[in-house]
Amino acid sequence: NPFEALRATRFLEQIIVARDATKNSKMKSDYRALPSDGPPPAPLQRNWVLLFVFLAASLLFGTCWLLLPEPVYPSEVPAARKAQFSGILDETTMYIFSGRGAHRSVLQDLWSFDFFSKRWKHHRKPSPKFALGFPEANGDAFLLPVTGRSEELYSPDKQIAPTGRFNGCHVSTQDGIFIFGGDEKFYGTGDPDPNFMSRELWVLTTRHHKKKPHWQRIGPLVWNFTNATAPSMLSGNGFSDEAKAKYSVERSAPACSYDANAKQFFFVGGRPGVGSPDNELWVIDVGTKTATPATMSGTVRPLPVKGACAGSPRAFVTPSTAQPADFSSTTTADQTANSTFDNWVPVMYLHGGRNGNRYSNQLLKLRRHTASGIFQWEPLAGEYGVVTSGTIRQAVFEPSATVTETHGAKRRAIPPARNHHACTYIEEHDQFWVFGGRSNHRGNDEGLLHDLWGYSTKKGLWHRQGPRKSAKAWPTPRFLPSFEYLASADNFLVFAGQDRTQKTNDIWLLSRMTHKTDLVQPCEYCD
Repeated sequence: NPFEALRATRFLEQIIVARDATKNSKMKSDYRALPSDGPPPAPLQRNWVLLFVFLAASLLFGTCWLLLPEPVYPSEVPAARKAQFSGILDETTMYIFSGRGAHRSVLQDLWSFDFFSKRWKHHRKPSPKFALGFPEANGDAFLLPVTGRSEELYSPDKQIAPTGRFNGCHVSTQDGIFIFGGDEKFYGTGDPDPNFMSRELWVLTTRHHKKKPHWQRIGPLVWNFTNATAPSMLSGNGFSDEAKAKYSVERSAPACSYDANAKQFFFVGGRPGVGSPDNELWVIDVGTKTATPATMSGTVRPLPVKGACAGSPRAFVTPSTAQPADFSSTTTADQTANSTFDNWVPVMYLHGGRNGNRYSNQLLKLRRHTASGIFQWEPLAGEYGVVTSGTIRQAVFEPSATVTETHGAKRRAIPPARNHHACTYIEEHDQFWVFGGRSNHRGNDEGLLHDLWGYSTKKGLWHRQGPRKSAKAWPTPRFLPSFEYLASADNFLVFAGQDRTQKTNDIWLLSRMTHKTDLVQPCEYCD
């Protein structure tokens, strides 16, 4: 059989080739054993060289891996939501964090939207170590100690990012996006639980050539009453409900601002862990990590409300000499710049809010005295509170001496009363802006708004920017949206919120100077 003969021939050839290979290998081995002019190579030395090369390559690979940008998932967009935290970093990038999602969920995600590429990026790392709705550690011990002095607010050291929350406050600054307070679970019609009400202050910045976001927790906070007169009731062994509410830093739906020069964060109003909405002003020194009830001057106060919003006139240093934030130092730029001056500087513009069934149209300016550190409220438009007998009575919304209309306010156009709206302040234009919100919460009429108002701090006048009746496109009426200012495009940004039918995730650009609008992203995955 010729095929069998051919197979046998190839088999013999393979045997011969294998035999020759064995002989050659033995000859090479014998040759290596012969004496040579130099010493034989050291196997151990070769191993060390290989190990060094391997480690160097690993280090280079790891460094390159860290510097690589996070992957982009072009098909993904954030889920529809409301009451999220948001802000602008790197001038053209909006970041959003958490918020209320569908089916009573509290979202726990971080996204960024680049307005040049018009693409979302989902930042999957870092992620918190705790499950959604996990109460803050020691959350049931938020009241004052019996000494009435100070107490460290404990939080786990391993927490590398904030847990999901909503209904807090946020502010974009040159030092990052600050977020404070909020609720970590949805209470529905039940009573609020202070164990799930946040007292944390976080700041979001970017690292590695503006590619990766980084969270930093400003804390644990320490209560500080050295600059405020504690009531006599705090000196005893027991505390009244009034004292507990007055010095509770857990906060839902507060308003906040930031002073980049003094490195101070301010929050006012909202619903505390105990008690009703208040008008207490707190100062958090970012360097010393202390939370202090502000020392006030004058008799004017904001009305005690929740869901007000604020603008920060000193969130950015002017002229722009911004340096990387150094929160370890207690020396502030104000102490140096104003050492020879005795003046007041604005640190917050506060608007709106609600207490019970009453909505407010208040607009006040908060000023800080640079020499003494004392604060003072100044009414600008709408109603405001006046201190009587040291406190503002709960009947402050009644048309009595405790509520006053600013001079001429009735003769000028001012925004309707509202809460859960959004505000921003544009320092280079001396303007405070308001968008959207809610003016009613009873029955089927939620009184949702989508109007855009600007207040000139130089002229002291409101003007309604939109929408015009002729507008072909405009954001739907909504409350709890994101509202930011893009200086590079001189546009306002509106994102998400809840309209009359659902939560949304659309993106709008509204021109500050003209009536031009641009729907950047329609609501996706919406009904």
